[in-house]
Amino acid sequence: MGFVGDVGDVAKLVMAIDGRREIPDARAALGDELADCPWSVLVLADRYGVDLAAEFRAMTDGIERHLHES
Repeated sequence: MGFVGDVGDVAKLVMAIDGRREIPDARAALGDELADCPWSVLVLADRYGVDLAAEFRAMTDGIERHLHES
């Protein structure tokens, strides 16, 4: 659930930076919130036994194949 909250916080900060929401010092807080997201992903991958490096390679290989087919 922490990951969902972190992503929500990033979304709110981006909206503030883009002028669609009022959050003081939004730009200063964005880096910290963005850093929380990959940390949560790493924790989840470890907890559920996901080889994140292998999954990332497979995902990027799929994107590259799709781009070369287009």
